[in-house]
Amino acid sequence: MEGDADEIRQKFAANSIVKQILVNTYPLDKNNMIGVLTVDVAKMELKDQNDIYSVVEETATPKIGMPAFYEYVKANLIYPSEARQKGIEGRVFIEFVVNIDGSISDVRPIKGIGGGCDEEAVRIMSQAAPWNPG
Repeated sequence: MEGDADEIRQKFAANSIVKQILVNTYPLDKNNMIGVLTVDVAKMELKDQNDIYSVVEETATPKIGMPAFYEYVKANLIYPSEARQKGIEGRVFIEFVVNIDGSISDVRPIKGIGGGCDEEAVRIMSQAAPWNPG
């Protein structure tokens, strides 16, 4: 997570589930990094299986494996002509939900670069093979 201590606290506070786990932030000596102290999520009471979790004990992973997932992205990514013409390049950060059955839903960009790249990232992820839920 990027930002200074106040920005990080605001990001945690913006999410009703995540804000419950933040205990404190503190500066780290290296590279102006900020440490985040959270409660032990393993001891938190789990809710209904239909709830969406922002913090999980086990991270969701592609059923085909990460190397194969990266190959899927590489093979299917169509770099938008608008981005190519304007020289736009960079990373698009997206968020999505891995459902209980492994299907992907609610894909949306959270930090984009424009030029059609955000939409392409959403398209690629929306068409991805099922994942192992977290």
